[in-house]
Amino acid sequence: MEKGSRSLQSAPLETIANAGMDSTARIYDMYETMLENILQDPSEPPVSLPLEFLEAITDNFSSDHELGRGGYGVVYKGILRSGKVIAVKKIYDAYSIEKDNSLDEISRVMGIMHPNVVQLIGYCAETKMDTLTHDSGKLIVAERRSRLLCFEYISNGGLHMYISKEHLDLGWDEIYKIIKGICSGLDALHEEKIIHLDLKPQNVLMDGNMEPKIVDFGFARQLGENKSKIYTERATGTVGYIAPEYHFHGKISPKADIFSLGVIMIELITGSRSTPHYSYTSYDNNSLDSTQAHQQFTENVLGKWKKIFQRTLHEASVIQVYTHQLKQLIDIALKCVDIDVNKRPTAADILQFFYQNAAGGSSCDPICKNSQVRDLISVQPIELKFPMADPNKFQRSSCLLHLNNNTVGHVAYRMLSNSLSPHLVWPSFGFVPPGCRYTIAVTIRNQQNPRPSNDMFFTLESTRASDQEIKNVISRHLTSDHNDFFTKAKDKGRQVHEEKITPVYGNNDQSEIKIVPLEWSSYNWASIDVHPTEPWILLVRRDSSTIIVWDYNTQKEKVYKDF
Repeated sequence: MEKGSRSLQSAPLETIANAGMDSTARIYDMYETMLENILQDPSEPPVSLPLEFLEAITDNFSSDHELGRGGYGVVYKGILRSGKVIAVKKIYDAYSIEKDNSLDEISRVMGIMHPNVVQLIGYCAETKMDTLTHDSGKLIVAERRSRLLCFEYISNGGLHMYISKEHLDLGWDEIYKIIKGICSGLDALHEEKIIHLDLKPQNVLMDGNMEPKIVDFGFARQLGENKSKIYTERATGTVGYIAPEYHFHGKISPKADIFSLGVIMIELITGSRSTPHYSYTSYDNNSLDSTQAHQQFTENVLGKWKKIFQRTLHEASVIQVYTHQLKQLIDIALKCVDIDVNKRPTAADILQFFYQNAAGGSSCDPICKNSQVRDLISVQPIELKFPMADPNKFQRSSCLLHLNNNTVGHVAYRMLSNSLSPHLVWPSFGFVPPGCRYTIAVTIRNQQNPRPSNDMFFTLESTRASDQEIKNVISRHLTSDHNDFFTKAKDKGRQVHEEKITPVYGNNDQSEIKIVPLEWSSYNWASIDVHPTEPWILLVRRDSSTIIVWDYNTQKEKVYKDF
């Protein structure tokens, strides 16, 4: 069975129907246990569920369980025996002999695992043959498709419930957090080339901690490999949030979602959708008039919020920081709703603003025109300088390579050599946490006649990595996954950055680090760490049955088994 989905293959629907009430209850309990496990461990794949089970937990899709309606279906509250609640989206039943597009939403959402994107925990895709009366009066046979999606239940309702023109229900800290969360979720979608196309407050739900979660992917489209945009003859979405180039010309790109994001940002900050951006019907407004309108808009919003800050805050330094953040976010929002697609930032660009603020940095113009994060990681140094030593002695020299993650997400890296070489790179593959510095060691046994540096080089590859991808690699412990990770990233059309690293021999400078030769058993290690106060290195086997404590000073190890 594939990892991407699960179902009770040993309990087909016919068995459930004929096994009696007790047996049916046991089968349903198994499904409920699976759903609860997925809710506790988001890395678990969604489970395939029978229609009868979903009918049972929604009281046969009764109106009392209805949570909301959308363009593609109705969302119901599903209540498990344990009392836990899930959301069940019932896509409108269809009779058709044409291609089934209703499964697209399942495939799009299944691979996404992000705290700001609603979690898909189960689905149902059943098809039955029914007889219908055709318009001509003849009986025909057609497929009746039942398509349902099960999601985690988000308790605090839609974002639209917290937006009011008369008074601001949200404090600045909450608004700031919500905008950051939506940007983060949108960035995760765009990394997978998924364009939402119906981003609006009603499709952003708030959980118990007031964290936003993007929902409803019924209109979403996924770009193909190496494509940055596509076109459609039929634009869908909500007027007021839909990007003009998509509304009028059917152009689909990540920047369409950015336009919608900008409208939401302005709504959150002002309580209203009235924005000073260009009219849908005019692409040739005077730029000076637009600039003046933006300035007036910014001054009005700042004036309104300054009164709130002065009334609710007591520290001048906090007011100053909040006012600065507010001004920057207004500027970003206005760029998002610019009629010129090229002037809109990406979700990753906007996240850099939040990262800079979290790191204590500041910028008067955090999102520059056409700004991009040029490199996911910066590398120091780009030349590895190895000293020349006595070739008759068995010696090793090493250089440190420092990788600095310039983004707010995890970055995967892989170090490749252009040919067989005496170099040892450790670790040659890994994940650099956001905003962190990561160090790898490149070690070489000293050569009698080292080859010229232009004959040997390394290639450092880097690309973005989602939480789900990291968990998949870590859980499997397979070296082959390292190559597969970058192969799949390229297949998805994800950008892979490359940096050339050159070794140089004969450097007389003192080496940064000293390598101490050590003979030890070839255990399959799961982790390595250092003692905070003693000169000990701790190693743990993958099966957690053995721990080795290696004393750096004595160069001896002590083994603890059956730990």
